[in-house]
Amino acid sequence: MTIPGFRAEAAVQPSSGAYRIHGRPRSALADRIAPMFTQEELDLINACERSYQICEEGCDQLKDNYDAWQPCNADCLQSWTICMNP
Repeated sequence: MTIPGFRAEAAVQPSSGAYRIHGRPRSALADRIAPMFTQEELDLINACERSYQICEEGCDQLKDNYDAWQPCNADCLQSWTICMNP
């Protein structure tokens, strides 16, 4: 049964033999991928994430009291923001 206005096409193109061996496609996507961050930027991100994690762990003891926890968490976030934007 088909949908009116659509036609079925084979999902796999026919080939000669059981398996066709293809070389690497020209201009493969992997050849065009560039790293998003330099090593210095990655080091900064990792350092800021570590310090934020330590700060959050310090706020964990205040989780039962939202009014005390919220400013502590806000300070952690502000410190992270400053760290990420030197």
